[in-house]
Amino acid sequence: MASNGAGRSVSQNTFGDYAQVIQGDYNAPVHPPKKTLELDYLHEATFNATNKQHAPSCLENTRVQVLNQIRSWIDGDGEKRIYWLRGMAGTGKTTISITIAREYYKKRRLGAKSVAAYREHLQDALDSSPTITSRSLYDQWEKLILDPLQATSLEDDVQPMLIVVDALDECDSEYDQGVLIQYLAELSALEKIRFRIFITSRQENAIHLGLDRLTSYSRQDFTLHDIEESIVAADLRLHYRHELAGMDIDQSLITEETINILAGKSDRLFIHAATVCRFIRQGEIYAVNRLQNVLASQDSQLELERELYSIYTTVLKTAFAKFASLRPGETETLRMSYQKVVGSIVMLYDRMSPTDFATLVGEPVENVTRLLKHLSSVLDVPQEASGQIYVLHASFRDFLSDPQRSSSLHFSIDHRKIHANLFQRCVDIMAIELRKNICRLREPGKRTNDISASDVDNHVSQTLQ
Repeated sequence: MASNGAGRSVSQNTFGDYAQVIQGDYNAPVHPPKKTLELDYLHEATFNATNKQHAPSCLENTRVQVLNQIRSWIDGDGEKRIYWLRGMAGTGKTTISITIAREYYKKRRLGAKSVAAYREHLQDALDSSPTITSRSLYDQWEKLILDPLQATSLEDDVQPMLIVVDALDECDSEYDQGVLIQYLAELSALEKIRFRIFITSRQENAIHLGLDRLTSYSRQDFTLHDIEESIVAADLRLHYRHELAGMDIDQSLITEETINILAGKSDRLFIHAATVCRFIRQGEIYAVNRLQNVLASQDSQLELERELYSIYTTVLKTAFAKFASLRPGETETLRMSYQKVVGSIVMLYDRMSPTDFATLVGEPVENVTRLLKHLSSVLDVPQEASGQIYVLHASFRDFLSDPQRSSSLHFSIDHRKIHANLFQRCVDIMAIELRKNICRLREPGKRTNDISASDVDNHVSQTLQ
């Protein structure tokens, strides 16, 4: 949740790298002569973090029904203070949450950023509890969030404040999901400040159970993939027209028939449409060929996600086709590298730079970058050394980790072998890099919480961390 200037961690990513608690950025203001204990936060979790600067919002005139319903719920005076937008992978939950977050950030209603009284009470809490950073998670939540907010009063005509939690299902554990739901329910029950808690997730059983513990009068649910098919198809057609119009393609090829075929193949899955457009655009001089390949795909649609997995298969086949001239022994080496590199990216939830990742998996960094540059349709592969590699959508992880989905043995990931290799690499790295007093402390009895983050970063490699 936060850490102080001395590097004392309030919660080192307790709810997982991919569960995004999107709220306004806050910093405790300076109140001389008090000494301000500056708070930090998980930067990647905010909706306007660097890693989300290119994340799309909903196109104009798309998602009109659901966006208007969400806005009415936020701005209304109803008793339902928690809104759960649920849906299968790829239906556009994150795009909707980012659209709403950006909109209400501009209105200064996202989180408690604009509430000066809250910042003052937060500063008081930090001054009165200097050891809060070593307390339990609930103590931190109570002292840094609940108590300051309970002591804060707003004018009666102030509109509700919004907190957005995207991808709750991507928490590290079901226990964490339940804990976060419990805490957010307490937040929504505050009387002095009216909060609206907007949650998106897949329809996971643990989240169902957690939210079912709340009375139905306190929450509102919306199932995204239950929207009328004709409405979603119209939004997909708008998306394809917008994206293809910006590509270096003979626009005479982009007929209504082409748009209708593409929208039909995406079949309510916006992640499919986004992946198709990214795949075509990155073909550059072969963009037309890629478009024709997608149009010619004849895979039957036995389930909603079939076409999404079909495009993933097309992306992987296209990537491996570039290595068609390899000799049998070289092909086997490539297959092993693919398992080790792509498999590790899929199994790891931590984002790492190409250099640190290569060190962790035991592959030369040039091999990693050479292989991954052909998979940028499904993986975020940074151009700069400081960037981080990560899976663009969780459905790609599902696709590769389930042999029934990635039917080709070349594409499916043997997760047992991947975990065994990562475990062995972790042991090897620790054996090489760990040493007594690794941070070169002059005070041998210094507590871990008292060691600054800069000292750790200066003496402990990112891979070892």
